[in-house]
Amino acid sequence: MSAPASAAPAARLSPLAADGEPVVVGDDLVQRFRLASRDENPLHVDAGYARTTSFGEPVVYGVLGGLVALAGVAPRPGQVATRVTLRFPGAVLVGRPLRRLVVVDEPDRVEVHLVYGAARTVEAAVEFAPGPVDRTVPSGGPVSVRATARAADLNDLAEGDRVGEGWQPRWDELTDLADRLGLAARGLGPSAVAALAWASYLAGMEAPGRASLLADITAELDRAAPVGGSGRLTSGAVIDRVVPRFRLLALTGSVRAAALAATLKVRVFHRPTADRPEVAVLRSLLAPSRDALAGRSALVIGASRGLGAAIAQALALVGAEVYAGFHRSTADATAMRADLGIDGGRVHLVPGDAADPAWCRAVRRRVEDDGRRLDLLVLNACPPPLKVPLVEGSADVAVTYLSRALDLVRTPLTVLAQPIARAGGTVVAVSSRWASEPEPGWYPYVMAKSAAEGMLRAAAAEYPEARWAVLRPSRLRTAFNATPMAAGLGEPVEPVAADLAGRLAGPLDAGVLHVLA
Repeated sequence: MSAPASAAPAARLSPLAADGEPVVVGDDLVQRFRLASRDENPLHVDAGYARTTSFGEPVVYGVLGGLVALAGVAPRPGQVATRVTLRFPGAVLVGRPLRRLVVVDEPDRVEVHLVYGAARTVEAAVEFAPGPVDRTVPSGGPVSVRATARAADLNDLAEGDRVGEGWQPRWDELTDLADRLGLAARGLGPSAVAALAWASYLAGMEAPGRASLLADITAELDRAAPVGGSGRLTSGAVIDRVVPRFRLLALTGSVRAAALAATLKVRVFHRPTADRPEVAVLRSLLAPSRDALAGRSALVIGASRGLGAAIAQALALVGAEVYAGFHRSTADATAMRADLGIDGGRVHLVPGDAADPAWCRAVRRRVEDDGRRLDLLVLNACPPPLKVPLVEGSADVAVTYLSRALDLVRTPLTVLAQPIARAGGTVVAVSSRWASEPEPGWYPYVMAKSAAEGMLRAAAAEYPEARWAVLRPSRLRTAFNATPMAAGLGEPVEPVAADLAGRLAGPLDAGVLHVLA
């Protein structure tokens, strides 16, 4: 989303640049920024919504990440910020351990990065000039803001549209946040912090709103052209450009207060959404296999969205009783079942964490109490893929990811492989073509999928009376690919799910691992 920052000469690097200072952005800080900025974008504050995105969990506000980065700057007495640039090459997730690296430390400029593992998530740079920091808190006044983020399609946004007017921060919350981060000592007074918070509101609530993903912000903080009076803050912006090819908006805005005239350039991506599987398409594809799995029972883990939802629906459409496992996405799982209409009666929702042996045992008992036996197990759950370069500093992140991903395969197998084998049943793990044809930059995900395949290969040797398969789909149109750069890429999930249901209805040799592409 932005070009890498050029490194400063070694002699001018801060001592922090070698290892970085550990920092965590907790939910308390996120909620403080939420109140201060009036930015209610659900990507940051609604865990249920965030789980439907490529991130899989709430994301720290980009501007807040920038302010946290700048809090690592050494105090600058006698200097005031004149230009702030924030770039967002990655996402900061709430509660994740970060490192804060000062990579440039010059008399009139400083640059700080937040790094997760070895991946840069925020790049913040400030230019300084001599002068006092204005600590005046502008007067309040009428506020005209959205209570919920605008759900604008890219086609709803036009060049020349005016947005972002009538905004005021909650000044008490904003000044408290600025004080906690020590921003005044780093050249940023309340009005300057407010200008950056407004940019967050502008993108996250108005243009584009709900689908916002900030790319970068440049704020020119001009002390030479103040407005008079009480200094009530005013704001407004215009959409300069809409670039459909990259799902990108470019905005220019201004924020004015008694001692500040700020001009901001904001670039923001419009995130695409992942569509729900189309049951009508599945019905058409599966018409020849109607009732082929009647009398069989299947547990699909990770069944609420994307390919997992399509697999659960496909199995139900060919007659199987489907136990649909999901962790927290109740609304999505309920919608998945409802979309089936009358066939939804064969879908039984079983919420819980598949990495918990107690949940796996409870599902097994549930199936038995319903007078059935478990014939099919589909292991589809996986943490959202992490893009992490294979370089020094990434090991802890990769190990944590790998552990969670494998728990979602290993635990169900340890509890359920034996009874499925006794029933002569089938286990399928959803892998990825990247297990054999990896793309660079995703090594924790590639390791996880490769290890899961190895686990099934070992299980096939240990339980040869069962049938074993890994599914290696190519890029699909799921939440993983619901990103601006991947919009429109990938294959639909319905043919993959229908093909798998058809194969499970047919013969598979026992005791060997089948690779289904």
